[in-house]
Amino acid sequence: MPFAINVTRNLNGLAGAEGSAGADGDTPSEAGGNGGAGSAGRNTAFTLTARDFVSNAAADSIFYTANLAGGNGGSGGFGGRGADGPLSVTTGTVGRTQVTTVTQGPGGDGGAGGSGGRGGSSTATFSDLSFALGGGSDAVGLTATARGGNGGWGVLGNTGGVSGPSGTVLEYDEDSDGLYLSASGTFTGAAGGDGGASGNGAGGGNGTVRFADLAFGPGQQNITLGGTAFGGAGGGVFGQPDRGTGIGGGGTTSGTHADAGNGGAGGSATAEVVNLSIAGATVVNLFINLQAWGGNGGAGADAVQALSYGRSFAHVTTPTVFDYDETWDYLQGGDGGDGGRGGSATARMANAAISLGDEADAVNILLLASAGRGGAGGAGAPAIASSTTTSGASTTVIDGAPAGADGLRGLDGVARVTMTDNVIQLGGGNDQLTLDLRPMTDFGRALLTFTGNRFEGGAGVDTLAFSGSLDNPGVLADVFNGTLRIGNSPTNIMTGFERFFGTLQADRFIDGAGDQFYDGVAGADRFEFRRNHGHDTVVLGDGVVRLLGFGLTLDSFADLLARATEVGGFAPGVIVATGANSSLMLSGLTLATLDASDFLFA
Repeated sequence: MPFAINVTRNLNGLAGAEGSAGADGDTPSEAGGNGGAGSAGRNTAFTLTARDFVSNAAADSIFYTANLAGGNGGSGGFGGRGADGPLSVTTGTVGRTQVTTVTQGPGGDGGAGGSGGRGGSSTATFSDLSFALGGGSDAVGLTATARGGNGGWGVLGNTGGVSGPSGTVLEYDEDSDGLYLSASGTFTGAAGGDGGASGNGAGGGNGTVRFADLAFGPGQQNITLGGTAFGGAGGGVFGQPDRGTGIGGGGTTSGTHADAGNGGAGGSATAEVVNLSIAGATVVNLFINLQAWGGNGGAGADAVQALSYGRSFAHVTTPTVFDYDETWDYLQGGDGGDGGRGGSATARMANAAISLGDEADAVNILLLASAGRGGAGGAGAPAIASSTTTSGASTTVIDGAPAGADGLRGLDGVARVTMTDNVIQLGGGNDQLTLDLRPMTDFGRALLTFTGNRFEGGAGVDTLAFSGSLDNPGVLADVFNGTLRIGNSPTNIMTGFERFFGTLQADRFIDGAGDQFYDGVAGADRFEFRRNHGHDTVVLGDGVVRLLGFGLTLDSFADLLARATEVGGFAPGVIVATGANSSLMLSGLTLATLDASDFLFA
C-alpha cells in the first residue's frame, strides 16, 4: 500500500500575563508602587526527525504541515500615583489681624511603569529524514510557518504627588463690618513628587524554519520544501499622556520626570535548507520556497515637561478681588524614548547535493529575506517659552525650559540571502532550473552571499531562469568560461545550459560555443558574441548586442545590415550571418526597427 500521510499541526503559544499594577500612595508623601513587568509569551516548537519512509508502491503521498505562533508578551503594569504632601492649616487673631499659616510637605514619587514581556519564539524543524519511494508518481510536501510573538508593551510611569504652598497670610480688618479688606503674604513649598520611570517595550520573538539532512532516493517525485518565518514586532510604550510629575509649591521646583521608555527590538526570522540530498531520481519537480520576514521595532514613548507653580498675594482690594504675583516654573522634561531595532531576516540554502536522471526535471528555488524596520523615536518634551504678563496689579511669570531630546529611530534590520556550496546536476532531458534570490531592499541592508555553487544542465536543451522581481540583483551568465555571478558575488560554476532568462535588472550574457537562446526579460542587458559562436537567438528588448573579434568584415552597423535578412512566419525576426557556421537571430525585430544604438563593435 502506498503512503497516504497528511498531518497538520497548529500550535499557538500562550500569551504572557500582564504585569500587576502598583498601588497608589495611601498616606501623605507615600510613593506609588512600581508596576510589575509583563511575563514572556510561550514558545512553540514542531519537530519531525529520524524517520525513514520506504515504499515500492506507486503514488505515495506524504505531507506534513506545521503552523506555529509564539505567544505575545504581556504588557507591563501601571505604576501607582504618588500621594500628595501632608497639609496643615492653622488660624489665629492678633488684635485686628488674622494670621493663617499653611504648611504642606513634599509629594510622594510616582511608581515606575512595568516593562513588557518578550514575545515567544516558534521553531519548526524537519531533520534526518530519508525517502526511498520507488513506485513512481510520488509526492512529498514538508511545509511550515513559524511566527514569533509580539513583544509586550511597556507602560509610562505614574504621576508624582502634589505639594501645595506653605506660608503665612496676614489679613487686616480695616472695616467696621469686620471684613478683611487687605492682605499680604508669600507662599513657598516643598517639591512635588518625581514622576515614575517608564517601562520599556520588550523584544519580539524569533521565528525559525529549518530543513536539515533530508535524503531522497530514486523514483519519480514531486518535492516541496516550504518554510516561512516571521519575527515578532517589538513592543512600544503606552500610558496617559499627562502622567508626569507632581506640581511643586510656590518658590520650589516640581519633581523631575524620567526619560520616556524605549521600544523593543523586532524578532529575527530564519528559514533554511542544509544538507539536502537527491540522488538518482528519474523525474523530479522540486520546489524550495524559503521566506524570512524580520519583525519591526517598537516605537519609543514621548516625554513630558515638569512644572512648579507658586503664588504670592500682594493685597486684597475688595473682599472678592485679589491682586497677586504668580510664577510657573518649567523644568526641562525628559528625552523621548529610542525606537527598537528592526529584526534581521535570513533565507539560506547550503551544501545541497542534487543529481537527477535523464528525464525532464524542474528545480525552482526561491530564497527571500526582508528585514524589519526600526521603530520611531519618541518626541522629547516640548520647549516652553518664557514670558511675563501683567493684568492690573497682578503679574504672571512663566519661566520656560528647553525641549528634551527626541529619541533615536531604531536601526533597521539586515536582510540576508545565502546560497553556498550547492551542487545541482540536472542530468539528461530538457530540464529547467529557476533561481529566485531576493534580499529585499525595503528597510536596512540587503546582503547576498552566492558562492561555491555548481550548476550543470547536462544533456538535452536546458534552461536557466532568474526571477523577474525588482529585488533580484542582475546576473552575469558567462557561457564562454562556464561561470555564473549574481550581483557582486564571486564566480560559480555553470555548464550545459542552452536557454537563459534574465532579471528586471541589467544582466550580462557572454556567449560560448553551441546554440543558445537569450532573453534578458527587462533592463539594460548586454549580449556578447565572439567568432564561431554557433547559431544563437536573442530577445533584445532594451539591451545591446556586442560583437567581438569579427574583423573588418563585421565592425560596423553597415556591415551588420549587409549580412541581415528579415524572416517571417511562426518565429519572425532578423537573422544576421556572423560567419560561415554562425548566425544571430534577433527575435521579433524587423530590418526597419534595427538601430545602430543597439549594437557595439569592439
